[in-house]
Amino acid sequence: MPTFHDGYQTQSLGVHITSIAPGLAGHVPRLTNLNYRAAGTAHTIYVMKCCGTTLAGEEASSGVATLEFEDTSPLITPAGADETVAASDWCVYQTVDGLQSNDIASLAGNVISFNDNHAAVVEKGAGIWVFGELARAVHTTLEALASQDNLYSDLVIQGGIAAESDRYQTNNGSGFPLLIISNNITAAGFLKSVSGVYVPDTDQNMN
Repeated sequence: MPTFHDGYQTQSLGVHITSIAPGLAGHVPRLTNLNYRAAGTAHTIYVMKCCGTTLAGEEASSGVATLEFEDTSPLITPAGADETVAASDWCVYQTVDGLQSNDIASLAGNVISFNDNHAAVVEKGAGIWVFGELARAVHTTLEALASQDNLYSDLVIQGGIAAESDRYQTNNGSGFPLLIISNNITAAGFLKSVSGVYVPDTDQNMN
């Protein structure tokens, strides 16, 4: 199976540490291993599944924090209704230099304001994957204990949402990224490594 891997990274305390497993056509990402060092405070790690997609309605320059969405209601509620994006929702989007994660600060019409600037130009028509808020029920949380390495091996945390789970009818995660976030509160942590495999979307046991 194809694999993904992300190496060591950290942030100042209070700044989220993020890692993206890129999407792969015809496959669903599955997180299998994670190594996280929490300092003096326990941290929560969120493994987030993509819950909706849209496209950039206009080009956005590097160094700005706004982006026009073609559709601001790409999410689906457990009852099957459309759901508009909101402040604190997390997104991953394609820039000319690669994928970037960012959380929403506010929205006005179709224009979304993020908390961080774009690291590179976002072209019109670029892909946007919406994950919703950290506490969304379909996401998985891992608790990293303070002052030690937290080794998670033999994980089976997969992107996509099965049709029978919370009535998300069309999102099997094929080609979608997986987003890993540490809340990194109080004392800075260290995401030492993340790795996993891509499962063919024809695998009947992938969810």
